[in-house]
Amino acid sequence: MLWGFGILFGGMGILIGFVIWDRRTTVAPVARALKEKEGEIEELKKREAEIEKRERGIEEILRDYAQKEPRLAELMKAKGF
Repeated sequence: MLWGFGILFGGMGILIGFVIWDRRTTVAPVARALKEKEGEIEELKKREAEIEKRERGIEEILRDYAQKEPRLAELMKAKGF
């Protein structure tokens, strides 16, 4: 009877160990993919910042030109710039 309990609890311990090991091997690729996606997100944020900077520059150029060109100023006012 004592051997039976020993085998039962030993098997349970092995099963718990296997489940923990399997979770680590399952989570590792997901964590790696998450880090890759975070890197891609950072790259997209950098590109977005560059695009916003260019847009602000274009708006500034258009505003300066609109001071000399009344038709452009009217169009910009109509569009809310």
